[in-house]
Amino acid sequence: NGNLQLIDYISRNEIESNNGKSDMLASQKFSQNVGAVYLFLRVPAIIGPDGKVVKPSYWLSSEHSKFAPPDNFARDQFGYSLALDGTTAVVGAVGVDTYGENAGASFVFDMEWQRVQFGQIEFVALEGTHKLVSISITRDSDFTDSVLTVGYSTSDLSATGVDSGKFFACRDLDVSLREGCGDYEQTTGEVTFDIGESLALFTINIMNDLCYEK
Repeated sequence: NGNLQLIDYISRNEIESNNGKSDMLASQKFSQNVGAVYLFLRVPAIIGPDGKVVKPSYWLSSEHSKFAPPDNFARDQFGYSLALDGTTAVVGAVGVDTYGENAGASFVFDMEWQRVQFGQIEFVALEGTHKLVSISITRDSDFTDSVLTVGYSTSDLSATGVDSGKFFACRDLDVSLREGCGDYEQTTGEVTFDIGESLALFTINIMNDLCYEK
């Protein structure tokens, strides 16, 4: 549609050692030339009543998102080649070894996901106050004429997730005994936007313990 742009990036992914200097020997083994693709969006031109361009289209200066398969390995070179047709993207990774050494692979993506975003930048839950947090997902209101299903999954950053079995076993314990029970229940699933819908929700269960966290 002319409003998406893919930029390949064969990343060296240098990591920082404790003294702040690049430690390439450590990073090479696991992440050199893994690769990634960055998605940029173009703002459409504004056309006046007389058919003349009031404001020309332009590309946003920062990327909308970055994507790569979850099982990328060093020297896969994901993003070595790119093709985009409407909202269908094909990405080549010449170093993938799944079917033989450097046999390569191609990945096909439905880029409709780029019209989906979280309802807000940050969702806050206070232990001792909230038992769960509700996460809102929205999609572009100009593209609600079809059903769209989006997958989601939690991952640890500053908080630690535990599986459902451990989470509910810990819930049965007194708060004072919930040591090592994590901060939330690991969650994965799908949400579906029906025709005409631009809002979907999912929830994450929060573990209450004696540590004050936000």
